[in-house]
Order: sequence, then structure tokens, then C-alpha cells
Amino acid sequence: MALRLHQVHPSLVHLPIALLPLTVAADGTARVTGDSRLSWLARRGMVVSAASGLVAGVAGLIAQEEVNIAGDAMDTLIAHRNLNLAAVALTYEHGVGVEPADGLWNGGGPALTTSNAPAV
Repeated sequence: MALRLHQVHPSLVHLPIALLPLTVAADGTARVTGDSRLSWLARRGMVVSAASGLVAGVAGLIAQEEVNIAGDAMDTLIAHRNLNLAAVALTYEHGVGVEPADGLWNGGGPALTTSNAPAV
């Protein structure tokens, strides 16, 4: 039996749902205790949470276009999509974005210019 792309979304959402609260708890505990291992876990966990959330979100947008629903079910789907998009935007603006973090960690990263861009 073939797995349809729109059927993937429900299986992908569990990782960010479980990992995000764990990451927030690890970060909070690291700040209180000063434990560098928990701080390391929180930084890595946030990256994995964000990446897996993005993958789940893209799969959700694909699923939204493939399902045949109307009425209250469609209203619920639209509310679900909009709330999740708002949550991602709010998190970026107030916590994960570069501006609230006061710049880049460890002095920044390399600049991509035409002179060092890879050839296509």
C-alpha cells in the first residue's frame, strides 16, 4: 500500500510537539542552575524543534490542499493553520530571531558574496 504525501502530516507533528516543551524546560532549568549541558541540549533541541516543525508545517499545507472537507471541518482546519502560522511568527519575532538575540552567537558567520558563491 502506497503512502500518500498528505498522510504524512499526522506522523510528523509529534516530534516538535514533544520536543518543544522539553527544550523550553531544559533552557529554563539551565538558566536557573547554570548547567552547561542543559544549555547545550536546549540550543540543539530548539534547532531540531524548529526544523521538524517546519517540515510538519509544509506537510500540513500539502495535506490541506488534498483533503475534501467543507463546513465546520474546513473552518477548524483553517483555524489550526492560522494559529500555527501565528505561533511560528510570534516565536521568531520575540525569541528565536536574530534581533531579540542581540546579534549572532560567537561573532557571526561567513558572508555570502558573489566572489565566494559556489558556481552553479
